[in-house]
Amino acid sequence: MLRQFRLRITYANVVSTLCLFILLGGSAYAAATIGSAEIKDDSVKSVDVRDEASTGGGLRGRDIVESSLGKVPNADKLDGKDSSELGVRAYAFVQGSFCSPSAGNACLLDRKKNIAYAIRVSRGTYCVGVNGIDASAPNSLAITGVADLGSNADQDQTVVWQKRNSACVAREFEVQVYKQPYFDARRADGGISQATTPGRLDDRDFVLAIP
Repeated sequence: MLRQFRLRITYANVVSTLCLFILLGGSAYAAATIGSAEIKDDSVKSVDVRDEASTGGGLRGRDIVESSLGKVPNADKLDGKDSSELGVRAYAFVQGSFCSPSAGNACLLDRKKNIAYAIRVSRGTYCVGVNGIDASAPNSLAITGVADLGSNADQDQTVVWQKRNSACVAREFEVQVYKQPYFDARRADGGISQATTPGRLDDRDFVLAIP
């Protein structure tokens, strides 16, 4: 029996067995010694990562160590714009009814962002300066609105941004505030209808936003 076994040992048997041991030993060595530093860029593709790569099949969020992840390049930018440039660039609650003559008719500003000043230049007319924004620039736009009618709730208030300045310098936003008081008129049939008188400029609070 032993003689028959010896006769069956050939050169091919020895070489193939030796190759098998070398391959198995090399795989074990690679698994134990090759780390991320030895893996070259683009050498491992997504198709090379099998479901058996992690417990439960496939890589999952729990398999990633968050502290090992770096910052995404330009994460604080969108379409080349800094995060501080997104949204409303400037706004303020302008207390147009509280402008101090002793301070050059400067109006009180509340809840503001990048609004430098608001000056009452005449009744119901205000010049508003904004940090870093020129009103005459082709991409400048102002959104205005009523701040608080308060005790004047029976009156209609209109706030207008004048695209072409008449009282302010070109870089300032010129804002005018009108009021149009309602009055009741009795119709021929005895009913009551409301109408408005022509609007006139008036010193009132307003809001201004620059997108």
